[in-house]
Amino acid sequence: MDFDIATYNAQKYPWYSPHFVIRAMSLLTKLYGANVEDKREFQLAREMFDSAAALLGVYELHNDNKYFLQPNLQSASPDVVAAKNTEMVDAPVVLEETNLELVRMNEYAGTDDVVEFLKRTKLSSKKSYDNKTLILCVISKKIQINIQKIADSLREINPKPKSTIYILGILQGDKDRWTIFSPYPDLVPPVIYSLAETIKKYQLPGSVTMHRGSVKKITYEKMDKQLTTTVYEVFNIDEYQVQKYKIVRGTR
Repeated sequence: MDFDIATYNAQKYPWYSPHFVIRAMSLLTKLYGANVEDKREFQLAREMFDSAAALLGVYELHNDNKYFLQPNLQSASPDVVAAKNTEMVDAPVVLEETNLELVRMNEYAGTDDVVEFLKRTKLSSKKSYDNKTLILCVISKKIQINIQKIADSLREINPKPKSTIYILGILQGDKDRWTIFSPYPDLVPPVIYSLAETIKKYQLPGSVTMHRGSVKKITYEKMDKQLTTTVYEVFNIDEYQVQKYKIVRGTR
């Protein structure tokens, strides 16, 4: 089913802050270990985590970017939907939604050229995204990044429509130091940030529900649930289907 942001029901499922998703992923990893990194059943969890990490980086690029996110369970695409509430002058609060399409460039990518990889994946002729879609390319292999070269190559290709592209990666030698930049349509220089430190500044409720209304101030309805009981909900995982991957702790 094609995605239509005009008919997307933002009230149907809970929305989660990036820090909530990152904590949920930490819990999931404790339960299932390295299986979370490569098993098909955890793909959406990986996409949600990468989206959360990216949204924290986007916040560091501009502190007006304070988004919630949720998995898209209403259509085949996009992978994740992000949303932020914006207060307007003499008008009701507006919910701005952004579609996130993710692709991970790992050791199996077959190339070290980021633009070539994007041409084979999210920028292939078989794909078609609108300008409300954010393409997130997560780099999880050791390669040299030439930011200006990537930007120049993308301008040469001139993808239509002009979906915003972000490149996200972890700095070598430090699992909590991330970097993000946008090479297209405009070159936005990279920022280096710590998930742990950015979370401290990213003051949003862990989980909320959205309601229609005409209010001029942002208000949130908190979810009355604990993280330990919602981790499968967060990532839309069938707990029964992943039991075979669960780590059995030894007893003394």
